[in-house]
Formats: sequence, structure tokens, C-alpha cells
Amino acid sequence: PPTASPTQTKTPTISAAPTESAFWKLKTGKPSQCEISDDRRCVTDGAGSYKKNEKCTYVALRDMRLVSSGVFETEASDKGEYDRIIIGGKKYFTDFDGKNNFPESLTLAAGKTVQWKSDNNKSDFAGYRLCASQVTNTLSPTRSPTKENNICVNEKDFKLKKKSCSELGKSKCNKWDPKSGKLVRNYCRLLCENCTNSTRCKDDKIFRFVVKKSNQKLSCTQLKKKRCNQKDKKKRMMREYCKKKCNFCEL
Repeated sequence: PPTASPTQTKTPTISAAPTESAFWKLKTGKPSQCEISDDRRCVTDGAGSYKKNEKCTYVALRDMRLVSSGVFETEASDKGEYDRIIIGGKKYFTDFDGKNNFPESLTLAAGKTVQWKSDNNKSDFAGYRLCASQVTNTLSPTRSPTKENNICVNEKDFKLKKKSCSELGKSKCNKWDPKSGKLVRNYCRLLCENCTNSTRCKDDKIFRFVVKKSNQKLSCTQLKKKRCNQKDKKKRMMREYCKKKCNFCEL
């Protein structure tokens, strides 16, 4: 069962208007129930327990890393049918085994939304306080696997069918650009949350390079390094999938 409501140590203050440093704007909802606080860095239902029938939609004004800042508690449920945060179609809520609680952190691209909904029952739960920190786009790829702030970006010069990372949805993360052979998740790392994943610089064990003339399918283990900058029959660049063999993260 859910634990006692966390104590909010700070009463949020609402900034009067968006500024250049703002992370959020309120798209729908009552400002009294859908607060933007801490110099427009955090979103929250406010101090104390949340009210029934709250509905809020916040829009991210920039790429960000998002964390639960000391408060995340909803009425416990199995499927988030009562009260929940929704980001990219995923529901976050208090459940009985902790699997759907808000994660330690996640990344959110500019233009994406965070939704909050509570049902029509009176609440005795703390709600949410989600705070953002800055992650910026970069013009040039940064491959160092030890510097997360440089890795966790969407690269401005990458496009898939003339759409930048900020215009793509997560469903495109495993797509590739036929012209360049580049894999979306390697360049839209913020969008695809491909920042701290331990497999980011490893060979894809599922990938099979389809040889153009013979239709032979080869794994990264079977492929020779001389093919790293070659595209297969499906127009996929080998180095985008066989990243360890091709030293992808060191270039």
C-alpha cells in the first residue's frame, strides 16, 4: 500500500510570465491547480494534497532532463485509472509494487507535453512536483560516453525526411535515414533517451547486415571492420549498429 504523503518543504511560487529561461508553459488547466514554480523550472499541483478533477497540460519550452523533486504520490492503483502523470503515452502513478512510480529522471524534448489528471474522488495524497534542468542541442556530434551532459542532446543538423529530432516522435527512434544510413536513436539521443543506456556504445546483437548481391545476413561479430562505412541492402550503415566494432563512440 502507498506510504504516508511526503512533506513538501517549499511552497511553490508562480512566475508572472514566461521568460527566456522558462522551461514550461501551461497549455490547459487552471493556474491555481496547475502551478509553474521556481522561476518556471518546476510544475506542481501545489502544496498539500491535490484536489479532485484536476486536469493540467504543460508544454516543454526546451529540451530538458526531468526529475521528481521530492514529491510524487498518487492514489494507488494497478493501471493508473485514478490519478496519474502522462508523458509520451506512458502513465506514472503510485502502485503497489513501485513499477509505475516516476523514474529517477527522464529526458523530454522541446514541444512535448506533461499531463496531469486526477479523478472525481477526494484525495489525501501529495501529488507531484517535477523539476527540469537544462540540456541543450549541439551542432556537432559528441561521442564521449563519460560526459552525460554532452551526450544527452538532440543534434541540430540531423534530419529524417526533413524533420529534426524535435519534430519526431519516439516511434521513429529505430528508423534510419536511407540517404546517410544513420540511425535516429544515435543522433536524437535526448528524444530516444539514449544517454546512459549501457548498450549505447555496444554492438546490436539483433542487427543483421544484408549483403547487397548475395542477400547474406551477417551479424556484427561476422562482419569485417572494412564494412563499417558501408550500407547494406536496406541502406543501413554498418557503423550505426556495430558501434563497438566500428569504434562509433570514439569518433
